[in-house]
Amino acid sequence: MDKTRQDITLGRLAMMWLAERRASLKRSSVSTYALIISKHLSPRLGEHRVVTEADVRDFVETLCEKGLSRPTIEGYLRVLKMILRWAETRGLIGHVSVEKPAWPVSRPQAIQVLSVEQQRKLLRYLLGRPTPKNMGLWISLSTGMRIGELCALRWGDIDTDNKVIFVRRTLNRIYRDGNLASGATEINIDRPKTAQSERTVPICAELLKVLRVMKRLAHADYYVITNSARPTEPAVYRRYYNRLMAGLGMDGIRFHALRHTFATRCVECNVDYKVIAGILGHASISTTLNTYVHPSERVKRQAVSKMLRRVLNGQ
Repeated sequence: MDKTRQDITLGRLAMMWLAERRASLKRSSVSTYALIISKHLSPRLGEHRVVTEADVRDFVETLCEKGLSRPTIEGYLRVLKMILRWAETRGLIGHVSVEKPAWPVSRPQAIQVLSVEQQRKLLRYLLGRPTPKNMGLWISLSTGMRIGELCALRWGDIDTDNKVIFVRRTLNRIYRDGNLASGATEINIDRPKTAQSERTVPICAELLKVLRVMKRLAHADYYVITNSARPTEPAVYRRYYNRLMAGLGMDGIRFHALRHTFATRCVECNVDYKVIAGILGHASISTTLNTYVHPSERVKRQAVSKMLRRVLNGQ
């Protein structure tokens, strides 16, 4: 920070920045930024009146030691960078470099994906018990929709005539007015975070048959997985899913694995990567490629066998 402006701590600057940005941010974003500032930035850097690049590096090292993932740490750095750039443009501090650190080489974490046998077992269970909550799981397995998007899904978002689902909203629980000190939270329903997340996804024929029957008996404004005017929230729905999976002998498989499973099956069936990215609502096709386009052991065996056949047969 500029040595002539050492009367404001970083914690104070962060709250000034958030107060100014509040009107232009989604309520969920205000809550998220407030949480990052309160739980991570302020405890480590909040009392600093002079922030250096070395301080930033130490902050990153501390987060790494806590076992936080690289994307999570990069998200915290983006918030810190926004705060510092805001303060710099107002002459409150001098320039401080906040660059991505040189991450150590590490093995990529394997994503959770249901095997074909596990997916078949789950689908058979859902087919035999077409309740509203189970419909949400079936929809996720068939479209890759996120849990917050499922919780916000209304029957009016499902167009059975054109065989599509409109993903228009997401639901989460946030701190009321971004005030962590009060501890008060509330359900927040808002548009998805990115333009790509607001999308149209196709409905497969098997799912369509059930949705047509259920929709005829439902109110358009009712939420699909509760079939009522009141939604459920991700934490509650996740607990239902965990109990169901434990009962099926698949304990420990996270809800997000349904989305991963959908994407992985699409890749295995040679669906165009751009199509997959569009259905999933990825902002960039590189996200789809980096996450899902990895050859399975079966595909690798087939490739090696094909190569050896060509050698042996002289082709």
